[in-house]
Amino acid sequence: MYYAGKWLMDGTAGTTDVTAGFQYLKQAADAGVQEAYANVGLAYYLGIGTDENKEASFPYLKAASEQGVVDSMTNLGNCYMNAYGTDKDAAEALKWFIQAAESEIPEAMYNAGMCCCHEESVKDYKEALKWFEKADEAGLPEAAYQLGNMYAEGLGMKKPDYDTAVEYYLKVSSELSTIVYDEKLELRTDTSAKLNEIGNLFAEEDAGKAFECYLNAAQMGNSDAMYNTGMCYLEEKGVEKSESEALKWFVEGKKEYNTAAADKAGDLYFERGKTDSENYSEAFYCYAVGAEEYSNSMYHLGVLWENGYGNGNQKSYSKAAEYYAEVPNLKDVDPDQAQDAQERLVLVQEKDNEIRPEFVTIFIDDYRDYIASTDSELRSVLKNWSSLDLIYRDTFRNNVHQKYLDMYQDKLDFGFMTTHEDKIYQELYDYFTQIDNALQNTIVSDSYEFGTGVLNDILNIADKAAYIFK
Repeated sequence: MYYAGKWLMDGTAGTTDVTAGFQYLKQAADAGVQEAYANVGLAYYLGIGTDENKEASFPYLKAASEQGVVDSMTNLGNCYMNAYGTDKDAAEALKWFIQAAESEIPEAMYNAGMCCCHEESVKDYKEALKWFEKADEAGLPEAAYQLGNMYAEGLGMKKPDYDTAVEYYLKVSSELSTIVYDEKLELRTDTSAKLNEIGNLFAEEDAGKAFECYLNAAQMGNSDAMYNTGMCYLEEKGVEKSESEALKWFVEGKKEYNTAAADKAGDLYFERGKTDSENYSEAFYCYAVGAEEYSNSMYHLGVLWENGYGNGNQKSYSKAAEYYAEVPNLKDVDPDQAQDAQERLVLVQEKDNEIRPEFVTIFIDDYRDYIASTDSELRSVLKNWSSLDLIYRDTFRNNVHQKYLDMYQDKLDFGFMTTHEDKIYQELYDYFTQIDNALQNTIVSDSYEFGTGVLNDILNIADKAAYIFK
């Protein structure tokens, strides 16, 4: 049974059937075949040929380990550490980890270090250092990370040693750079956060070391480090000044929705916009992220909307007013900027009140003029829908009507709409939808009276719109 199961598990028999192989191995183990204990324990522990069941793996792993099977000892230690099929017992776990570690099993070395570092009943920092160093030498980046933590916190030492800690964190960074990004993602995230923290500690005394920490953390995907790296380039701290490199890292941080990085990226694009207005669009999208927290971003969004560089290069005094009004409510408010925002708020509100009646008047008047100018032409083509459709498409759709329908829909799509603005656009949209229906859904007649009726319907609807928005 043992060999049949083993061969089915590893394909030695010419075919592989792990489910059947597990059944043979379990029968052999339960019959006292000692060689099968390790196989069944591992199968239960990892779920090979059967459902994963770490509790069920314990007796088989224990029996195999007591027979000296090194490969079972690490998993047996994990069972004791995590109370799989037995009570938690850190001392017993450490015993088995050390036995496996002495047989050069890297995972066991690391686990022995973790026991000695974090389990109160067996805590011994010197032993932890020893086992982490061995695991690090065996190529486990997790061990280098733990060594970095021990030196950064000064565990088992007189004081923290940040330089040595950085060496280990950078070693982790180097080792992880050779593997797929999503593999060991948690280790990558934790290491980059530690590097950024130590960079902050170095910032006042050694800008060069701080920059090295920030840059490596940024390259590992830490968005706070991306911001810090950008600031180093921008303010010439620990590295030669480079606005382009600063912008690159701020933009990378913005992509990770780091509001501080987005705010700074917005500023750099805004300055570039003064000589090349296309940069205002990039500034807008950066400030849109930064405005979640920063008053500076909120203020500049107001400026962009006020001056025609809002989303899609739009001008909206009402949107500018919304952003200016929010400036005092966010963090890091600059008093001068807040005052300027309040002054601009008053101005754009005045402009908004002035332009709205003007826009409505022009809109309605232009539309009525269009209807009047096509009165006789429209009557003449009511007999022929295809001719009417041609005029409708090429003239009516290109008139101010479509301009405002499109503007309204764009505002809905992007969510940029004040309550007052929404009422006006919605009402206009509804009225001209009625006009569309009047033109498209009636039965075409050759009677003069019918043609007059359609035109009168259209003019009456326009009159209602003009009345409401006076």
